[in-house]
Amino acid sequence: MDKSSIFEKGKKRVFNSLGAKIFFFTAIFGLIIGLSAIAIGFTMYSRSADRFYSEKAQRIAEITAAMLDKKAAETAREDVYEIYEEYADKLTGPDEDIPEELYDKVSDKGTELSEGEDKESFDKVESVLRKVRDASADEVFVYYMTYDEDREWMIFVTDIKDEQDVQDEQESEMYFKPGSLWKVDRDTVDLLTNPDRAGYTVYSTGSGMVVTKASPVYGENGENLGYVGVDIMLDDVAGTKRLFLIKYCLAIGGLILLSSFLMLQILSRVIVHPVEKLEDAGQRFINRLGTELTNAPHFFADLNLHTGDEVEKLWLTMSDLEVNVAISMRRIKTMTTERERVEAELTVASQIQSSMLPCTFPAFPERSEFDLYAEMVPAKEVGGDLYDYFLTDEDHLAVVIADVSGKGISAALFMVMTKQLLKSRTITDGADPVKVLTDVNALLLEDNEAQLFVTVFFGILTVSTGQFVYANAGHEYPAIRRKDGEFKIEKDIHTAPVAARKKTVFKSNEILLDPGDTLYLYTDGITEARDKDRKMFGRERLLLALNEMPDDTPREIDRRVRQRVKEFEKGNEPFDDCTTLCLKYFGGAFDSK
Repeated sequence: MDKSSIFEKGKKRVFNSLGAKIFFFTAIFGLIIGLSAIAIGFTMYSRSADRFYSEKAQRIAEITAAMLDKKAAETAREDVYEIYEEYADKLTGPDEDIPEELYDKVSDKGTELSEGEDKESFDKVESVLRKVRDASADEVFVYYMTYDEDREWMIFVTDIKDEQDVQDEQESEMYFKPGSLWKVDRDTVDLLTNPDRAGYTVYSTGSGMVVTKASPVYGENGENLGYVGVDIMLDDVAGTKRLFLIKYCLAIGGLILLSSFLMLQILSRVIVHPVEKLEDAGQRFINRLGTELTNAPHFFADLNLHTGDEVEKLWLTMSDLEVNVAISMRRIKTMTTERERVEAELTVASQIQSSMLPCTFPAFPERSEFDLYAEMVPAKEVGGDLYDYFLTDEDHLAVVIADVSGKGISAALFMVMTKQLLKSRTITDGADPVKVLTDVNALLLEDNEAQLFVTVFFGILTVSTGQFVYANAGHEYPAIRRKDGEFKIEKDIHTAPVAARKKTVFKSNEILLDPGDTLYLYTDGITEARDKDRKMFGRERLLLALNEMPDDTPREIDRRVRQRVKEFEKGNEPFDDCTTLCLKYFGGAFDSK
C-alpha cells in the first residue's frame, strides 16, 4: 500500500471531506431550526388571528344582544319555541339525533309564523341583525336562537334573509329558517356564550372556515330570552395566513442560507483550513520518512497554527510527534545496523560451532563394525547442545551427547568448553566415563560465573566385544533396540548434571550390545517439542517414530524422527535445540588391512 493512501482513502465520496460534512450538518441543523421557527411562528400567528376574530365576534354578539327589542325578541322566541315543543314530544324517538321529520315540521311552521301574523316581531329582530351585519367590515352572519338544555338542541328563532340568499325557493347553506334545529352539547354552548371563557369555536362549513361566538339576550326582568350568535368567515384570514406563511418561509429560508454560508466560512477558516494544512504536512512527512533528523524540514512546526483551541493542541502534538518519530528513526537505524552486525557475528559463530561438531558421514567409512549418524539443529543462531564421537584407540569408540542449560552465545561457549574438555580428558584418562565426567565437572566449576550446567550422556563402546559403558549426568534416557525387536527406553542410573555442584558422584552404567542392536540418543528438544496447543511430543511419540522402520540406517532413522517432530509442531518455532545421535552395532573384529 502506498504511504499516501491513508490520506487519499475515501476522497472519492463527497461527504468524506470535512468541509462537505460541515456544510451538510450546518444546513441540516439550520433547516431543523428554520422549520421549527416557521411552525412556532405560524402557529402563534394563526392562534392570535383566530383569537382576535373570536373576540370581535363576541363583541358584536354582545352589542347586538343589547340592541334587540326585548319585547319583540321575547315574542319571536316564544312563538318558535311553542311550535318546537308541539312537535318535539311527538316526533322525537329514542335516538338522540334530530329526526329529519321534526326538523322539517318545525322549520316549515317557523317560516310560516315569521311571515304571518307575528311577522312584525320577527322583522324587528331581523332589522337589528341586518344593521349590525351591514355595519361590519368583515363577512359576518348574525342570528337569534334559543337552547333546549334537556335535549341539547339549539333552535333558530330568526336569521337574516335577503333576496340574494334565496333562489328558486331553495335556501342557501348560510340561511337558517326559524325553527331550524342544531345539535349542540352544553359545554359548547358555554364556550360560545360565556365571555369569561377564553375558548372559541372554529369550524368548517361548505363555504369555508368560520369562527363562532354568542351572547345571551336578557329580558326586562333578567330572564334568558335566548342567544345572539355571530359567525365571522375566515376566508380572508386564511389567505392572510397563507401570505404570512409564504413570506415567513422566504425570510427564514434566506436567513438560514445566509447563516449557513457565514458559519461555513467561519468554520472553514478556523477548522477546515488548519486541518487541511495538517493533512498536507502529514502527507509530505510520510513521503520523506527515512530522512535524517538533521536534514528533515519541520513540516508541522512551520505551520504556525496559533488558533488557541484544540486545533492548536493537535498541531503542537503533531510537531512533537514529528521530532519523536525522526529521533526514533535514527535510533532504529542505529539498532538495525547493530543488529545486522550481531546477526553477521552470530552467523559466523554458527558456522564456527557447526564446524566444531563432526558432520562427515559415514563417520568411519573404513570401519564395518558400526555405523552412526548425528545432527544438531539449534533453536536460535547458535545452540547449547553438542554431540561428539571419536576413537580413543582402534577398539574403543567414545560417543557424547549433551545439553547446556540456557540458550544463545553463553550456552554455545559453555558447550565448546565442555566438548573440548570431554575429548581431552578422555584421551588422557582412558576409557572410564565416570572419571572423565568427574574431572570435567571440577574443571568447569573453577570459572562458572554464569552458573551454567550441562546434562551429559557419555559412553565408550568396546568395538570388539559390544560392551558399552556409559555415565548419564542428568540427561535423557537412551532408546535401545535389540536385533529383530523394537526400540524401548532404557531406564539407567542418573546423577546430577555436570557443573551443577562440586561433590557430584557420577555412576557407571553398562550395556552389552549384540550385532544388529541400535542405540538412539537425544536431547530434550525432541521430547519437549510442542504443538499449537502446547502439548509435548513426548517419549511415546518418539518410540512410535523410531519403530516405524527400525531396520533402517542410522541416518534414515534419525531423519524420520525429525520429520515426525516437524509435523507435530505444525509450523511452531522450535522450543529448544534438537540434537540426536544414532549408533548401530554390527560386531566383528577390526581389520587394519
